Amino acid sequence: MEGPCSQSHAPFESPPEFLGQGQDLLAYFEEVVEYGKAQGRLGDLSLMTIAIEGAPPLHKTFWCFLAAHAPAVRQWDGFKALITLQYPEIEPVEDILECFKEFQSCLEGTCRNELSSVLALGDYLHMF
Repeated sequence: MEGPCSQSHAPFESPPEFLGQGQDLLAYFEEVVEYGKAQGRLGDLSLMTIAIEGAPPLHKTFWCFLAAHAPAVRQWDGFKALITLQYPEIEPVEDILECFKEFQSCLEGTCRNELSSVLALGDYLHMF
């Protein structure tokens, strides 16, 4: 005898799995969206949950940490952009790349400055 929870309203389909290879990540995100559509789970948090559940254990832990500690990652597109940045073999999203380049140039400019006083250190830290 089947219980009420054993029947699904959505078509049966196995969830996507990510095997940890960076070159497969973008295709994996597309599979997550397709699976979410098939299951009727298209909200940002639902898609992020599906993506995290299909990741290998160490990636899953890391992705959860990133999602929990980055305020910009409350939306699916922000989540994808942040995760994609963790895989250097993938061409980064252009908007994120511009922010990263700006931050990198700021770091490069300040790393050459010598901090000879508490005031100089305060000025340096104030930039961030």
